[in-house]
Amino acid sequence: SVGCAMSGDRGVLIAFRFVQGLGAAMMVSATPAMCTSMLPPERRHMGMAYMNAACCVAIILGPALGGLITGLSEWHWIFLINVPVGLIVVALALRIREVSPSNMSGMPEPARAAAMFVAVATGMVVLELWTGGLFAWYTAVLAAICVLSMAAFLALGRRGTGGERLIDIPLRGNGRYYAITVLFLVNSIIGCGVMYLLPYYLTGSAGYGTLAAGLLLSVATTVSAVFSIPAGRWCREYGCVLPSNVSLVMRVVFCGMLAVIEPSMGLAFLLMQLLSLIHI
Repeated sequence: SVGCAMSGDRGVLIAFRFVQGLGAAMMVSATPAMCTSMLPPERRHMGMAYMNAACCVAIILGPALGGLITGLSEWHWIFLINVPVGLIVVALALRIREVSPSNMSGMPEPARAAAMFVAVATGMVVLELWTGGLFAWYTAVLAAICVLSMAAFLALGRRGTGGERLIDIPLRGNGRYYAITVLFLVNSIIGCGVMYLLPYYLTGSAGYGTLAAGLLLSVATTVSAVFSIPAGRWCREYGCVLPSNVSLVMRVVFCGMLAVIEPSMGLAFLLMQLLSLIHI
């Protein structure tokens, strides 16, 4: 965050954003794992519910506060505000006793994480170059690095220390789990794409300022935060299939509305669309 705030050109900013993204990926991956390692099975559903609510609150505050800061001051402060928050979180995290499975020693997790990071980073750059019509020799080189890094990620995760298979390519005996994982991956890709495109629409075609766009983006996350904890209890009592399907149907409705939305449709249509983006 300090590097982003002090960057003098776009290239340096992008480089430090890669570092920031690497840290964010570690947090996103580690946080759900804490629910499964630190909570008993009968309490994990509520742990995930509270975690989702906390994430929604953070997403609410982020765009709104970012829009306010950029509207009243310079953009550098949207990164500098992370510094005291990060220091406080580090101090609190050092007080938490680590709970780790005893059978994870010797697994090539750092190497797998590095391979996945390189694959995703180079893949995003290739996608950006390809969509921008920039075809050059380095595009092919980055694409090759992306493919090789993904292959390395899969190869490093084929077996654990005891010889057990970590990635079962034929899905033998785990078809339902892998099907759910693929569906979650596709849903996450769509969600990331939506959050990438929607701010452009709000500040571009719709003509909203940064503060108004941030407040509008907080509509869905506000509703999501309210429903997260009740949804956790719902999953505990009735199972997760129904709330998951409701959430996915609403995502489909949102994408359908996004495909036809025009600024002339007004604020009411936009609000209805944003309400259909809630995540439970």
